[in-house]
Amino acid sequence: MTPSDRQAKIANIIRQHHSVKVNELAKILNISRETIRRDLTELDREGKVHKVHGGASLPITIGEGAFRDRMGDNVKAKVQFAAWIK
Repeated sequence: MTPSDRQAKIANIIRQHHSVKVNELAKILNISRETIRRDLTELDREGKVHKVHGGASLPITIGEGAFRDRMGDNVKAKVQFAAWIK
């Protein structure tokens, strides 16, 4: 199984169960916990899952998360624009 195939399976399992522990994933896929942790780190970096201590859950950017992150971007320019349109 290639790393990308394995990571796709891990992401699908997390989508189905909403959150999963490293030990559970290791048993389901019959691979080491270290490999699971590396895959979770990569999936978290890609934004596909949210890695937490001992496992992973669905990404926290679902819904309004990305909007909340953007609210803090370019604040000075946004304030200047808001003052200009008044």
